[in-house]
Amino acid sequence: MYGGGALVWKVEERNRLEKEQTAFGRWLWKAHPSVRNACIQAESGWSTFSEREAKAKMGYVRKIYVGGSIVAEVGRGVLLEMGLKSDWWRAVNRIAMDYNLDGVYYMLKYRRLSAEGKRLARIPDEWVEEMAKEKVERKVKHRELEKWRGKLKGTERTRRHAEERKDLRMERYADGGDGARVRMMVRGHSLLVRANANVAWRYDEDDRKCVCGEEETEKHVLFECPLYERHRIEWNRVWKMEKGQEDPMNGVLGFEVSSEMDCLILTV
Repeated sequence: MYGGGALVWKVEERNRLEKEQTAFGRWLWKAHPSVRNACIQAESGWSTFSEREAKAKMGYVRKIYVGGSIVAEVGRGVLLEMGLKSDWWRAVNRIAMDYNLDGVYYMLKYRRLSAEGKRLARIPDEWVEEMAKEKVERKVKHRELEKWRGKLKGTERTRRHAEERKDLRMERYADGGDGARVRMMVRGHSLLVRANANVAWRYDEDDRKCVCGEEETEKHVLFECPLYERHRIEWNRVWKMEKGQEDPMNGVLGFEVSSEMDCLILTV
């Protein structure tokens, strides 16, 4: 599918697939509307279709540069005759600019994706080596991670969550249960308890209390309120898979909560 997509995908089609993947993720997680799409993406561990397209197209570009096949000769012929008037080569040029693949970018200017193009553009060997599969995938993955982090700068918590994530790999706790879904909402600053800073402004101080009479903070609902004892069995099981016996809120978030941040998260 992705190999074919490298040849025929259009921007409209790629964007449609992105939206469908996001909608499927929200359905799969039974996500509340307050949950950010970026949280769904990270907790599911899915790459974007833009990332897949970049990897697939650059795979074909490598084959064309190396030469010795029908694919290479056809690709070189189209580039030589049409240059960036070709939709496909224009898409490759955009990818080269987006992911800083300078060797590809400068060879395209001379319409030569070959050793001759390397000579004409005076490209150093290091730039050609960047076309290697492992290096391209590393660059694409890093840039997509930075884009994802940019979507989570809205609050201190989501920013910290984004910084702590080293990649967008599905985590072990994502088993489709209530514990996994609640943890995703807490990490994404989307669990709508009434004392949460996101929604506390809607309520007077007296209205921010839980049914049991205590202030309805995330920590209270998840770990202290007697009304949720049955659910807490699952939540503790899920979170202890990763974090053992450390502070419960740190276990949920995946990083340590400082006293200043605790104030920001759990109070107004």
